[in-house]
Amino acid sequence: MEWNEKLADRFDELRLRQMAGGLTAEEQEELAQLIQVVEVGESTMLTAYFEQAATDNMQLQTKLQAVQDENESLSQLVIQQEQLVADARRWLAEFDRRNTQIQKSYSLLTGNTSPV
Repeated sequence: MEWNEKLADRFDELRLRQMAGGLTAEEQEELAQLIQVVEVGESTMLTAYFEQAATDNMQLQTKLQAVQDENESLSQLVIQQEQLVADARRWLAEFDRRNTQIQKSYSLLTGNTSPV
């Protein structure tokens, strides 16, 4: 039995009469069948919903892992870049030290403060 507006109206009518205490045995059986239809429909709907939610969750977990992997790779690149900058600073400091030494030697030899 497929749920429709007519069945929904009949269900509401029977539930109201049940609360008022006026259902016949036949109507009680009809209400029980309608309740079963509702429960089967809800179960089917929830099963589909939870299956979709599980699929969505797995897809999100896959995307999350990909982003985490990319973040780890980017983190490694940042470390390499920081090491390169540190190496460049050491090289520049050595360059400045040697340049200063050459200028001092030049000044001592020539008495001039202007390098060649």
